[in-house]
Amino acid sequence: MEKIKKFITLFAICFVGLFTLNAHAQQAESVGGAIRFNAEIEDTKQFKNQGISFLEWDDQVILVETVGDQNKTLLHGHVTNKIKQLFFNGKEVKVDENGGFEVKHEFRTDTKSFNIRVVNADAKSYFNQYRIKATNAANETIRKSLFRFSAGAGLTVLSYRQQAVTPFSEMAMTIKGSASYPLIKDQIEIGVSGFYNVFGFASTSPRGYKMRYMGLNARAGYSVIKAPSAFRLNINVGVYYNTSFSDIGFGNMMGPQLYPEISYIFNNGHSLHAYGKFSPALSSDYSISFSDNRELAAGVHYSFPITPINRLTVGLDISQLMLSVAPNWGATNTYSLSGGVSF
Repeated sequence: MEKIKKFITLFAICFVGLFTLNAHAQQAESVGGAIRFNAEIEDTKQFKNQGISFLEWDDQVILVETVGDQNKTLLHGHVTNKIKQLFFNGKEVKVDENGGFEVKHEFRTDTKSFNIRVVNADAKSYFNQYRIKATNAANETIRKSLFRFSAGAGLTVLSYRQQAVTPFSEMAMTIKGSASYPLIKDQIEIGVSGFYNVFGFASTSPRGYKMRYMGLNARAGYSVIKAPSAFRLNINVGVYYNTSFSDIGFGNMMGPQLYPEISYIFNNGHSLHAYGKFSPALSSDYSISFSDNRELAAGVHYSFPITPINRLTVGLDISQLMLSVAPNWGATNTYSLSGGVSF
């Protein structure tokens, strides 16, 4: 039995080490590969009697990097007249003494237009709207794989209660991980995730108990609300397995799980993501008890891009695990602050 536990521990460390991060971080966005494409800046001519004749773009062709429905590019231009201020989408941009300026433009696929307003030395304003228009040049693929992985770690506070055991709390270093694949783009996604309490410390147990849990999850999710909406809603179903590698705690706790997720994608590609999870547990006689045997969990995560295909995520997760198999019972509350990167 001890050899089996050591093998499972080693497997968990390898699994989580390869595919680790916040179990839900990558679900805020569905990324189907990053590409680069050539584009040009086009005057939309939407507004009559408006325009900036003394504004010129330095590059006839610009390079746009895109991931999912998020794009970014670097725009270089200059003005030939003396001006006081230049505004890009309402935000003032620094103009050098030669009239040159640079703008890092991040935009969604369905919002390719941008506005520029210039105030000259006489305080007269000029306004014009432009659009990013892809050329016929072939796209350059940055990322071909549709698989998404994530890796990271965090600090977890555990509070444990069990029959005939003095209640105690502790802190633990936790590694978490996930991998996902879109079966149907922007509609159905499958994934696996896991976590492992590598080591515990600062335990208040009078007998020196330290909790070490490992959990594995498999899921399938359906996108109810998806792009181009800034709000996203996914409904996930799956199965989970949770066990303790301590002298006390849950052993071989498993069952189905159901949890909805909601996300909001900002125009700059950042995202805010929240979820709630309900997981009833199978008891020793393989029946499902919704009242005494279950896991409840919720979390909030903030994610932002650091490269065209990588995102950095920080988040807070809370959970409560309860298992009652007569005549014994136990309960664990956890609070986890974690961060990591997806790739």
